[in-house]
Amino acid sequence: MKQDINEKSNTGLQGSIYSTLKKEHKEVKEMFEQILDDKKPSMMIFNQIMNALQPHMSGEEKYLYPAIKKADESKEENTFIVDEAFEEHKWAKALAAEICKIDENNEMWIPKVKVLSDMIDHHIEEEEGEVFKAAKKVLSQDQEEEILSKFEQEKKMQK
Repeated sequence: MKQDINEKSNTGLQGSIYSTLKKEHKEVKEMFEQILDDKKPSMMIFNQIMNALQPHMSGEEKYLYPAIKKADESKEENTFIVDEAFEEHKWAKALAAEICKIDENNEMWIPKVKVLSDMIDHHIEEEEGEVFKAAKKVLSQDQEEEILSKFEQEKKMQK
């Protein structure tokens, strides 16, 4: 039986890896909206986005995605889904690095942030749908809890 996301697991962590990732997705989307709704460049908010995204993506890449692939190596579909998620991270990081190199007053700064936001939105939609669905099929509750624990440790180490 799957654990309710509001219950504490045996590891003492609140929620599940899925609820944790969804919460972080929501927070990042809200930060992007702060910039894009005002159409006002803010490197301070963009840096907050990057500070949230870097450990988030790193944790997914180190713990969640490999666990899905390892648990279900025979499923080409799951391998494709995970490989696509890795690729989306790669391109998001590249665009984020490009944005960091230009002045926030550059006329292309807001359009580039908009494109990155759209990329992240697309990635979140697929991850919360296809990736989570694949993970829930192949990972045990113990594996999910271990991933959450490692994910949280990763974030603490990157602060």
